[in-house]
Amino acid sequence: MPKFVKKNNHQVTRALLEYWQTTRKNSSVIWSFDVTKQEKKFFQGSKASFAIFEYLYVPLQEDGSRNDDLENEFAVDEGSLGHLLKAANGRSTRKPSYRTLKKGIRSCVSLGFRSAYYTYRAMSLLAQHGVDSGDLHRLAIETMRKTLQAKYEQFANWSFVIITGLKEDLLINEQPFRDWTVHKEPHNFITMALGPRAMLVGTPSPDNRFAVAWGNGNQAPVNVANHNQFTVDTTRHFIVAASEAQLDAVLPLLTSELVTERMSSDRVVTASLPPSSSRTT
Repeated sequence: MPKFVKKNNHQVTRALLEYWQTTRKNSSVIWSFDVTKQEKKFFQGSKASFAIFEYLYVPLQEDGSRNDDLENEFAVDEGSLGHLLKAANGRSTRKPSYRTLKKGIRSCVSLGFRSAYYTYRAMSLLAQHGVDSGDLHRLAIETMRKTLQAKYEQFANWSFVIITGLKEDLLINEQPFRDWTVHKEPHNFITMALGPRAMLVGTPSPDNRFAVAWGNGNQAPVNVANHNQFTVDTTRHFIVAASEAQLDAVLPLLTSELVTERMSSDRVVTASLPPSSSRTT
């Protein structure tokens, strides 16, 4: 008989989202906005489930058992990501090792390309190209894996700075890794919120070698407002804020009409389909 299969996969790791916990009536909560339902919600901090999807990136094998390859790959790097997050958010005075940071940054990259929204769009696009319905999910995951490998290679020799002590709060959505190289107005850098007041910034390395360093808010080459606007513009499932007031401030930018308008220009990155299907944001 096939083994018991866990159905739920996180598109954003809980270890990252927990840093957006705030207090409401003496309870720890996370404030989020469900774009699809147009509902503002708060979740008890450790029980937040808005980032979970069924079978998002773990396809089942023919015998009904679980194919753990990709999940295991993510899990290895996410352990290092946890150490990076603790240091960036002041929960650890011991800085992670260089090796741990490198694995943690790889995990940051992967968080930008496991979106449920784009997985489903890939399935739709594959169906339009005549792929049998039984193969859609498997091929969409293969597409995601190819995209991830290409992005790992693209950023392998970049220089990264972990910025701490920002003066304003960062937003986060279902794709926390912001790849500005595919922005509608492309720029040669990346950003990612590591916490409400901590950010990862990456740029091409002048000597073509991977490097990582620590910096403070005064050194941030990308301002919080630009990063938050990119986060709003690419929100398709949920957005999380550091406070109810911050969430309320962006809700007028996330109406169904505005989100639908942005979705009209969304594309899917894939090496197996025609060039016209490449994604822009």
